[in-house]
Amino acid sequence: MSMWKPLVQTVIAVLMMSLLGTSVGCKKNESFKAPNIKVITKDNVHFVQAVDDNNIWIANSIGEIYHSGDGGTTWQQQATPVEDKEVLLTDGEFLDTQTGWIPGLYGTMLHTADGGATWQLQETGTKYHLFSVDFVDKQNGWA
Repeated sequence: MSMWKPLVQTVIAVLMMSLLGTSVGCKKNESFKAPNIKVITKDNVHFVQAVDDNNIWIANSIGEIYHSGDGGTTWQQQATPVEDKEVLLTDGEFLDTQTGWIPGLYGTMLHTADGGATWQLQETGTKYHLFSVDFVDKQNGWA
């Protein structure tokens, strides 16, 4: 009887899996409805920061920056001096709703003092990739 035991256990396991498989999932004539997820950018996002409940910035892999001033309900693309060069933006730091920096590849450092209405390219003195940035105030930061 001991040689039948593995066979019986296998048959029971297959029956249990088939019974469980038929009771899980969509019911007959019921279809799956995908969630409505808003697409802001089709490119990879490398930076997200919410300064407060309303102001959120994201930056992507081709030099684009987007801002939401209403907690993510609507988004506006902000013009940058690198978006036509498709420079990967890697990180960012906003001290408040007006002042922020976003670094990227090839020594790229973008700065805004007006909430992203304008972005300036800051000289970093390097062509090495900048993957992170941290500022303690408007005058002191590290990349």
